[in-house]
Amino acid sequence: MRLLTKAQAEQIFVVIISLIIAALIFIYGFKAIQDFTQRTEDISLTSFQTKLQSSVRTIASDYGSVKILDIGVPSKFNKVCFLDYGYGPKKAAGLCNSFNEEDYNSLICDAWMTPGYGKENYAQNVFFVPMADSPVKVGALTIDTGYICVPVKGGKVKVRLEGLGDSTKVSLP
Repeated sequence: MRLLTKAQAEQIFVVIISLIIAALIFIYGFKAIQDFTQRTEDISLTSFQTKLQSSVRTIASDYGSVKILDIGVPSKFNKVCFLDYGYGPKKAAGLCNSFNEEDYNSLICDAWMTPGYGKENYAQNVFFVPMADSPVKVGALTIDTGYICVPVKGGKVKVRLEGLGDSTKVSLP
């Protein structure tokens, strides 16, 4: 049986310390990449909101003008829903009807049905599927069916905006 010499014991200690340092560097790098990805998503969401708000507010006062908006959406979302709070959720069959598998979303429906919401005091009228952490509120929207959910294709959504003088009509192009 061989006994460990002092040099062999020191070698084992150096290897263990090296492995611990390598693991810490790996964990730090992984967390840094996660943080960078989250910041990128946040910036993308803010950019989406700013561009959409600007487009909706600009076209609202220009009665009869039409604009096709092709706007980038953060990659984690697969659908964007626009709500017309003046329409009322009880009239809009699809979003609040659990039998409509394509558009039904209980979270969005609950927000739409919250007492106190209305055309002037809504907190959010643009929703993402899956839900975003921060609310997106643009100017007053008018939608023929009360809501419209647009699928994200190639990282973008495409909607038709029409100025109505006091609001913006949103529809599919």
